[in-house]
Amino acid sequence: MKTGIILPQFDAGPTELLGAARLAEESGLDSVWVSDNLWGVPDRDRPVLEAWTSLAVVAASTNRLTVGSLVLRTTVRNRRVLLSMAQSLQMVAPGRFILGLGIGDSRTQDEQRAFGLGYPPAAERSAELGRHLDLFRAELPQVPVWIGGGSPHVMSLIPSAAGWNYWGTVDGFARRLDGARALAGDRQVALSWAGPKVVDEDLLRLAGLGADHAVVAAGAHNFRDKIRMLSQFRASQASEQ
Repeated sequence: MKTGIILPQFDAGPTELLGAARLAEESGLDSVWVSDNLWGVPDRDRPVLEAWTSLAVVAASTNRLTVGSLVLRTTVRNRRVLLSMAQSLQMVAPGRFILGLGIGDSRTQDEQRAFGLGYPPAAERSAELGRHLDLFRAELPQVPVWIGGGSPHVMSLIPSAAGWNYWGTVDGFARRLDGARALAGDRQVALSWAGPKVVDEDLLRLAGLGADHAVVAAGAHNFRDKIRMLSQFRASQASEQ
């Protein structure tokens, strides 16, 4: 099972963002990711580093790590503009870039409306996600596109995606895993978990469930502890093989 962190973007500056990415690379982790927020969470006045700008800086500042988004909302960026952005980032980090896309949820609807982006019904947002998948498969197939979310709307698109990520508890991931595998069918689809809280027992359970990737959210003040925990887990798994 691969391991990674969601980089610190809240109450953080470039020192923390790049420091976490470089430490993750030095510590043997597989990946670093960004989340997509235009204002702070849970306090909207909390400083936040924008997702794509952060991702581009990190991609240019690392050599081995996979870099990706968990997840960009398809209602925030025009899909043709996003395709151009992804083409550029693929040139910066060829073979190291995963584009994670999602549709947003009730936690992001106020933010979208405040920025004039609207918040269409889930079926419309899911249809737009499907159009993104079609576009990227046709015009940038070398970039794996993952989808993120546990709703039926999102999971119905697993057959068209290169990967699926569930954000939440390990129990929630486990409950949806059989359904995700059934939707993937014979296709090789990465099935990953991400969340803010995890202990060694959770990582062992995820590995036992056959998760392809475990990603832990890290903050400006705890990313060293999170990276150390994941590095130690990787070392313990390697010693048992």
